[in-house]
Amino acid sequence: MATKKRTTKQQRENQQLKALTQRISDIYCGASGGVWNEEEECPTAEQLSVIGPAVRSTFQGENVPEWVWDFINLDKFERPSVLAKQLFEYGVRA
Repeated sequence: MATKKRTTKQQRENQQLKALTQRISDIYCGASGGVWNEEEECPTAEQLSVIGPAVRSTFQGENVPEWVWDFINLDKFERPSVLAKQLFEYGVRA
């Protein structure tokens, strides 16, 4: 009888972070009007004005501090993966 290999906590967290990053990347794609390449692109001010509120309304919760959505944290919005890591630390899941 074959046994099913169980995933480790780290593997589950990596999968959850990857899913969250993909969901945020989808929001960036919608704001830019095309495929988003985080290695080559930074959002414009116009795109950030769409991305910020969209991400906030999608992921805002009681565990995420209010300052995450303020201008002081704007550098985290340059790349979906960086923003996903920060939100993941506060318990946000896709």
